[in-house]
Amino acid sequence: MRTPAALVAAAAINDASVLTRVEDDIKNSRSMMALRNAYLMLNLIAFGVETLCIFVSTHAIMRLQMRPPSTTMACSLVALLRGPGFEFEYVSVRASFMSGLLSFAAAQALRARVSLRESKELADGAMWLLLSIVAMLLVYNNSMSITYGGFGGLLGKWLCMSWALAISRLNFRHPIAVSGVIMTALGFRSLLRQLWLSTRGPTQTWPRR
Repeated sequence: MRTPAALVAAAAINDASVLTRVEDDIKNSRSMMALRNAYLMLNLIAFGVETLCIFVSTHAIMRLQMRPPSTTMACSLVALLRGPGFEFEYVSVRASFMSGLLSFAAAQALRARVSLRESKELADGAMWLLLSIVAMLLVYNNSMSITYGGFGGLLGKWLCMSWALAISRLNFRHPIAVSGVIMTALGFRSLLRQLWLSTRGPTQTWPRR
């Protein structure tokens, strides 16, 4: 999955700059600003998780190449990867790749809505058609899933395993793990606070100096 993940990551970080120039009609519309901000966030999320997919899959390949042949025997490739020592990599790569792909596709739907805003019917039609493709991706993935009961189960398994890994290394000898947990908490806190503020008034911005 490294090659398609790299393609999605490159496209996502490139598209993140498309709507950085905010026109007056977007500034004056809370709904358009919300769509524009969601578009940016989805592209950044896609870039982040696809980068994680590239890193973990590369590391897993190196580990497989370093194992003696006698320890890599299994009835199938999936059985090998879900066995001891590789389940975290198997879950991480699948979940991160699918999450990034869905985020990128959803971002394109929001981009169509904002870019075609001068024609509401055309903008709505393009957005809903692209979102229907996102839904079809999920339908196909869940109907053909062979492990963890579809994308929801896979994502839940990934979050649980990632949390367990972070907690297992949460001590003063591993400051990166501590920093990662703190930054994750701060990130979710800021996002939730912004969502709460957006329901009560205009979007909060940093004061100009």
